[in-house]
Amino acid sequence: MKLIVREYDLDSSEPAVIIHDDDCIVLGVKVHDRVKINSGDVWVSLVGNSDTIVERGQILIPNIY
Repeated sequence: MKLIVREYDLDSSEPAVIIHDDDCIVLGVKVHDRVKINSGDVWVSLVGNSDTIVERGQILIPNIY
């Protein structure tokens, strides 16, 4: 499944991404699962989910730059 990548400004002690609740169901992932993200660089992150701060079809990644 391809998701549109959006950056967010949120401090986290671990690399984390936020995925819409419905997309989590389709992907078969739950909170605290690890996912492999390929957005130029490849990295592994913990999953957080929401149905308010992220839209379906999007994934929020931390703004690290």
